[in-house]
Amino acid sequence: MLSKVWNSKAVLLLRHKLLLMKWVFSRSSTDLDFLGEAWLSCVANYRTEHDPIKSYELMFEAMRQRGFSGRMLELGGGYSTVVFNSVFTGTGASILSVDVNPSKYDFILNSRKCADRFLGSIDRVDELTVNLEDARWGIVSIIEELMSYPNDQVVLAVSKFIDDEHELQNVVKLLSTSSKSSLVEIVEQHANYISDLKFYESRPLEAGYCRKVVNESKVFDAIFFDCGELSSNAEWLLLKDSIPKGGFVLLHDVFFPKSIKNFLVAAYIELSDEWTVICTDMRSSQGALLALKN
Repeated sequence: MLSKVWNSKAVLLLRHKLLLMKWVFSRSSTDLDFLGEAWLSCVANYRTEHDPIKSYELMFEAMRQRGFSGRMLELGGGYSTVVFNSVFTGTGASILSVDVNPSKYDFILNSRKCADRFLGSIDRVDELTVNLEDARWGIVSIIEELMSYPNDQVVLAVSKFIDDEHELQNVVKLLSTSSKSSLVEIVEQHANYISDLKFYESRPLEAGYCRKVVNESKVFDAIFFDCGELSSNAEWLLLKDSIPKGGFVLLHDVFFPKSIKNFLVAAYIELSDEWTVICTDMRSSQGALLALKN
């Protein structure tokens, strides 16, 4: 009789809730625990992170299915860092995360202690990725790289990553006239550029980690470009040769005008024979792209 009561649906549900409470008050220490904490903070407070998390899972799972077990450099950490460790548990894959603001994990993982345990379990660099000089150089240089391709091909590639018809027509017009300076102005007048500019101007003396990677000839099996709005073009130009053949590039925030971060880099990858696009998240508002180096 007691066995029947204990195994009744109501009691099983009670047991389930008790286990939930036990987990909530237990000490998170595994990759799965940290993922649970991240989902908890997403649901409770940061619901706009739901789409990005799905994009991260899409790209990481595509890599896992292809047997990725190497070293990934991540430029801009956060929920993606937690998701990476969960997806690649037991595969041998590892991450080096570069982010100037590790305090964000206090909120992502719901406490300072939990954040400290997670950060202690990964390799990380708490530095800028590039400085302001490099960031400005990157915007001009990526536009020059794009304009080296036939105009009709550039228009086709760029149009995939502009989800506003008015902005698309404006960019297409500027591309057709090879107006490099006007394209630079579009980026520099964007609200995200202006916001990031203030941050970089407050830290004028820092060199940036990407230059160290180049100077030390470091190589990574994958690089995830998801740092600042202003910095990503320069990061890409500096580090694309640090990925060997068979390696991966990952981009987040590939849609303009919502973001200026990676839409030009995504267009470049679409054009380049050096890369094969594996998957593109065209459904989320920010978008993402995973490509393999040929």
